[in-house]
Amino acid sequence: MTHDNRLATLLQASLIADSLALPVHWNYDPAVIASEYGRVVELRSPPVKGYHGGQPAGGQTHYGAQALALMDSLGAGHTFDETAFAATWRALWDHYDGYRDGATKATLANLDAGTPAKSAGSTSTDLG
Repeated sequence: MTHDNRLATLLQASLIADSLALPVHWNYDPAVIASEYGRVVELRSPPVKGYHGGQPAGGQTHYGAQALALMDSLGAGHTFDETAFAATWRALWDHYDGYRDGATKATLANLDAGTPAKSAGSTSTDLG
């Protein structure tokens, strides 16, 4: 398997895992997950009143959506360009009808206030 094939497989697996996690994302109570979902082995829609309500079965969490934005910004050249990524990432949120975490909201507010993309990122230490 070539390096490019391994990278493609890694990306596909992470997006599949993100889709599988969609209905239980942000639920950290194992008892609730076990009783309401059991072992998640198929794509399901998230609860309507949950963080990702409105996303379809097989949809992405906000993390998966951002991974896809990064992939789109890389383009055919597979080279990271900060300006291209910032534009693609910002455009994602204009049409994304899903959950926005605090870090995303802060970064969007910074960009909307005119802060250059390079320094607009949230100061949050959340992993996302």
